[in-house]
Amino acid sequence: DNGTMVQAAVTDLKTYIGGALTSLGSSDSTTNAANVVFDNVFSDTYSRYIIYIDTMMPATDGASVYFKFRKSDGSGGYEDESGTGYVYNVRHIRGGGNVYNDSATSGGAQTFGRISGAVKSSTGEHGLKARVDVYRPGTRQSQATMTYVRCDGTYRSHANDDSMSVILSSACNNYNTTTFLGIKFYFSSGDVDDHKIRVYGVTT
Repeated sequence: DNGTMVQAAVTDLKTYIGGALTSLGSSDSTTNAANVVFDNVFSDTYSRYIIYIDTMMPATDGASVYFKFRKSDGSGGYEDESGTGYVYNVRHIRGGGNVYNDSATSGGAQTFGRISGAVKSSTGEHGLKARVDVYRPGTRQSQATMTYVRCDGTYRSHANDDSMSVILSSACNNYNTTTFLGIKFYFSSGDVDDHKIRVYGVTT
């Protein structure tokens, strides 16, 4: 019956992602905002997190999706990790085999992480759609001091597009040993026009 089919689908999904999902945060708005912040969502409870970006639309045409980790400000609040330490590799593939690449190596580490190329913002588009995996260092692997981010998704390219969604694949990490407690998403220029984002902890 339908109930059995739904339960089987849920079981298959949990197997695919490696465990049960626990909702830790969500944000959904059609109002312009400078950024989307999730504080106090990362902890020792989970070593892996999945963030679903159903949509994240730039107000400025051609802006790229950036992020910064959030950490304790030492006074009970939170602040950005803005120190140099973010490295990344971003690739998207357009029609006709056109490939866009950008990277920041350890020799040119940045004060922000990057997970996309230039996103189209024109009427009728729907922004970035992606799954972001965050791997937080755990006590089982004391040598794994870095926090890693992996993103797979799609959007319409701002430049030289042919009305097709690009194939997005990117990876980032921050080589500082700070305990990161959250994450902030924003665009390289301009506001977030609208967004719908969900954060889950994964039981592995």
